[in-house]
Amino acid sequence: MQRVWEDRIAGDHPALAGHFPGNPVVPGVLILSRVMGGILHQVGAGRALSWPIVKFNAPLIPGETFAIVLEQRASDGFKFAVRQGTAVIASGTVLYADPTIPAVTP
Repeated sequence: MQRVWEDRIAGDHPALAGHFPGNPVVPGVLILSRVMGGILHQVGAGRALSWPIVKFNAPLIPGETFAIVLEQRASDGFKFAVRQGTAVIASGTVLYADPTIPAVTP
């Protein structure tokens, strides 16, 4: 099952301060946060175990609209792509844990 939605990160977002003055770009971690938010919206709860593949292909400028495409892989995670039109800004996979499985702590 594939889910697609549009998003936008405003130019006054606190994570953008100093990233980079005069030529702002959205930090990759903020983009991944939006991807994880979509996963949580789709499955209800849980946690990311790892992001084994993440590629950033182009910068995202604050205020630009982008689309997140999320596709569930069997039961262990998701594939994602972040797009502006036909351009892929970022893509990768997320391994995901069911919230009913207890976390292992060191």
